[in-house]
Amino acid sequence: AFIDDDRGIVTTAGTASITIRNGRVVGCFHVGIDSVATTGGRIEDLTIEECGDSIGLGAVRLGASSEVRRCTLTRNGRGVTMGDGGTVQDCTIRRATFEGIWGGANCVVSRCALFDVGADGTSVDGLVLGAGAQISRCAIRTRGDNDLIILGDRASLTDCTVERGLIFIGERSAVLGCTLEGGSPGGMTLQAG
Repeated sequence: AFIDDDRGIVTTAGTASITIRNGRVVGCFHVGIDSVATTGGRIEDLTIEECGDSIGLGAVRLGASSEVRRCTLTRNGRGVTMGDGGTVQDCTIRRATFEGIWGGANCVVSRCALFDVGADGTSVDGLVLGAGAQISRCAIRTRGDNDLIILGDRASLTDCTVERGLIFIGERSAVLGCTLEGGSPGGMTLQAG
């Protein structure tokens, strides 16, 4: 791994199972931690603020089978971008201009708080996860009533509180035990694929 002015902490291609923990990353132009070329990386107990740009980069970019745990991400372009099989757990993501979390297939998001994610009124997605995603025990509040939460086929949204926005879920997906609080006059929209 090395430090870069535009990208903060960067792991090199082919690196596996690297752990970055206990610190603060602030004000990186493109991305706070760029570990997209790493498989099985871990990001733990970090605060990442004001990273990312107008093309949607942000706090953390991770490769497949990576984990983000106990982190606070505030005022970033995008919160977490992760490959297939990624996990985000016990994190708080506030004021992401783009998605709070964007991930591939079979990702797991649990016990997280995503507040004011997405760009108000522009239909930018607050949370996007691929097929087989599992989201549980999270609080999610998008910025605007038109911001989206998109889950692929065979995904589940369980025991969550979702405030504002539109939820789109793929085929054979489930929403169980959730509280949906709509912010628009029409309330929350839930659309199955």
